Amino acid sequence: MTSPKIVKEVQKLTGRIAALNRFVSKATDKCLPFFKTLKQAFVWIDECEAVFQELKRYLSNPPLLSPSKEGENLNLYLAASVTAVSAALIREEDKKQLPVYYISQALQGAKAKYPRIEKIAFALIVALQKLRSYFEAHPILDSHQGASSSRFHCRVHPSKNDDREDEAEQWTIQTDGSSAQKRGGVRVIINTPDGEKLRYEVQLKFPATNNEAEYEGILTGLRLRQALGAKNLLI
Repeated sequence: MTSPKIVKEVQKLTGRIAALNRFVSKATDKCLPFFKTLKQAFVWIDECEAVFQELKRYLSNPPLLSPSKEGENLNLYLAASVTAVSAALIREEDKKQLPVYYISQALQGAKAKYPRIEKIAFALIVALQKLRSYFEAHPILDSHQGASSSRFHCRVHPSKNDDREDEAEQWTIQTDGSSAQKRGGVRVIINTPDGEKLRYEVQLKFPATNNEAEYEGILTGLRLRQALGAKNLLI
């Protein structure tokens, strides 16, 4: 494939990239210069050419996606940049990490101004939407890097088509978090299917904004869910 010379050829290129999104790690970040050319008078600058050639080299020998096996643990890695959020679904075999699926989505409008922790949360939402079948069939271990890095197992809430018997066993978790000058606090209330109400309070050992404290509240609720063995969960 030759370098684009007109806007129409750039549009074809971005369309092909979108179709290959699941095979390319952080595809949106890699191809940002191409998208920029569509928002202004067309100029194929050196940066575009360098990214184009690098993308061609990558696609000439891409990492093969590895099919998952039902029930096995999968790792979900989340990342956020100034312009996009990304996720990589990974399985382990013989102590090697093998890619199963890649996701990348541009941050537009107000989302581009999100703090990093909110971008990570948005990345998880995007992953839940696009990988629902994987979340239903596998325990997913989610991780990201940062001061409040957390790891937890989670599954999506069952669909409306699930049995009424499962609905009767639904657990409800309510969370709240607040910041303080040096550290924040988290409160979690769990309502069991039997009508019992469990209350937990956790003090964070690091400075946190209100949003970060609230996200830590959700993570705390998910950890408690795992410890209590709750399967049908509404947060």
